[in-house]
Formats: sequence, C-alpha cells, structure tokens
Amino acid sequence: MDLKPKNILLSSSREPFIKIADFGFAQYLKPTDGATDLRGSPLYMAPEMFTSRSYDARVDLWSVGVIFYECLFGKAPYTSKSIEELVLKITDSSPVAIPTDVKISDNCCDLLKRLLQKDPRQRISFESFFAHPFLDFEHFPSEENNEKAAELAKLAQQFDKFEDYNSAIKKYLECLDYLVVALTYEKNEVKKKALKDKVQRMMNRTEELKQKVRSKRKVSTEQSPSSTFLHDIEYIDETSTDYLKRIFEDQPAIVAALESGCTAEYMESQGHDKVAVEYYEVAIERLIRFTKAGMPFGDKRSKLQKQISDWLAKAEALNDNLKMFERQKEATPSPPVLEVSVSKPLMKDPESSSRRLNPPYRSHR
Repeated sequence: MDLKPKNILLSSSREPFIKIADFGFAQYLKPTDGATDLRGSPLYMAPEMFTSRSYDARVDLWSVGVIFYECLFGKAPYTSKSIEELVLKITDSSPVAIPTDVKISDNCCDLLKRLLQKDPRQRISFESFFAHPFLDFEHFPSEENNEKAAELAKLAQQFDKFEDYNSAIKKYLECLDYLVVALTYEKNEVKKKALKDKVQRMMNRTEELKQKVRSKRKVSTEQSPSSTFLHDIEYIDETSTDYLKRIFEDQPAIVAALESGCTAEYMESQGHDKVAVEYYEVAIERLIRFTKAGMPFGDKRSKLQKQISDWLAKAEALNDNLKMFERQKEATPSPPVLEVSVSKPLMKDPESSSRRLNPPYRSHR
C-alpha cells in the first residue's frame, strides 16, 4: 500500500532491480480481507479508499496504474489546486482519459485502462496483470527461457527439414517471441549484434516458408480448379514490401535490406520501439546506398524510394516519441506528496461534493 514513484527504488542505473520502500502504511491483505483506514498519498489512492467503508488489495493495482500513466505521459491522470478538488476528480464516475498525442501500443493502452478502472470489480486482477502481454513476463530473458528458445529453434529446424512448413513457421515465431525480448534487454554490444543477426535470419526463413506455403496452395488450386475460391488466389499489393522483394529477387543485397525493414515493422508492432529504430536505420542506410550506386531511373527505383521515405517517416516518428519520453522524464518534477492517515473515509459517495474535508494532512517534499 502507499505505492508512489518516491517509494520505488532502482538498485543501479545499469540492469537495475526494482525495490519497494517505505512500508510505514503497509499491511498485508488476503483476498477476503478488507481495510477501513484511509492511508497513503491521495494522488495515488484508489477511488474506493475515499468512497467505501472498506477496500482490498486491488487498491495497489490502481496505484500501479497511476504510476504507469505518469511514466508514459509525464504527469498524473489528475491535477488539482486542492485536496477537495483532487478527491472529487478521483471519485467522479467518468473514466480516466488517455492522452492521444503520445503513441502507445494497443497492449500498453489496454493494460493502462484496465488498471485505472474506478470500479474495483472491473479492475484487472493480479493474475491477469502478471499474465498481460504488455508485461510479457512469460518471455522475459532468463536461463530457463533461453533454453526454451533453443529448443523451439531446434524443433522449427526439424519441421523445416521434413518440409512440414506450417509447423516450422509456428515454432520459428514462438522462438522469436523469446529472442525479440532478449534483444530488447541485451546490453553487451557484441552479444546484441549476434542476437540481432540471429533474429534477422529467423525472420527471413519464416518469410521464405510462408512463400512456400502460398506457392503450394496456388499449385493445389490450379490442379483442382473446381475448388478454387477467391481468397485462395495469390495477390501481392504492388505497394507492399513483398512485391518489392519479388521485383528485386535477382539482387539479394536489396532483398536483405528490405527484410531488415520488415523486421523493423515487426518489432514496432510488438512495441519494441528502440530495436525497431535500429532495424529501420540499417534498412534505410543500405537502400539509399543502392539507389545512389547507379540504379537506373524507372518504376523499380521509384517504388524503392517510396519505401525508403515510408520507413524514414516511421523511424523519425519512433525517435521523436523516444526523445519526448526522455525529455518528460528529465523535465517533469515529482508532484508534492500529500499523505493522510485517518480512521474513516473522506467521502461516503461521489455525490458528497458539499462535504468538507478536515483530516490532518502532512506535506512531504
């Protein structure tokens, strides 16, 4: 209880462990237990602590949501000039507004909304919180997960060898789930480069197998015309990367650069923005080099330049977001922490706006 940024400590700036401090107001609550004392910092306190006779451990999930919100947007969900105004905003029935001027992934937004449910019965549970795909503890780098990734890669290669391409694709993608997270957290530059090359090779092979599966399906439908459906006919959008790889298939270096860009898009879709920028930069640098190396003018060159422009815009947008997060983290001062400890709720219900708030508050800076 009383979770707030000042009570969250990092063991070091490199490979830090998170530690929770200041247990002055803390108490252990079982799922069936309830508490009635109002304790903590109002800015991070759940609505039911103000409006209910009792509350349970789910108040900590609300506090985590407020801290999470502050990390993402550089400010808490609510600001006010007085305690009375702050409590009224927290206990109001309207949902917490999520800013739209900062790009966050769908998984990130989903977790934030589920943490900041004002009705504790609608709030995410502890089990669902730890299993949420945004946190992805399942694939977090560890010796055990490294072994799982190695086993999945071995299985994928075996399926690949025996031309069971669908099973191979599935296992390659499951392995990539572990490798991509490991790549995000790897600090050693040599290991990171080796891991990045491994991810790229696995992505490339996965795409090759997808092409094989599509080709087999096409052959099958040609042999049985009566069973051909519109969705079985292979169609490649001329603005897609697949189309570019096809028209440059006689130039492996360009295809490899395009595959780096595809990997960047995959990383971005999974919320790994820093790694995505690195892959975009590799792809863009290589493709620009090819366009300047005497590539004849024409449709192929124009399509390649269009792809470069698209990826450049994506990389710049991701970079801007990353820089903005850094600026907000450096520039945003911690809000004054108001602590309260009383033996009854401040308000009986959200409509009690005329009730005066008179418990003793202590301001700590």
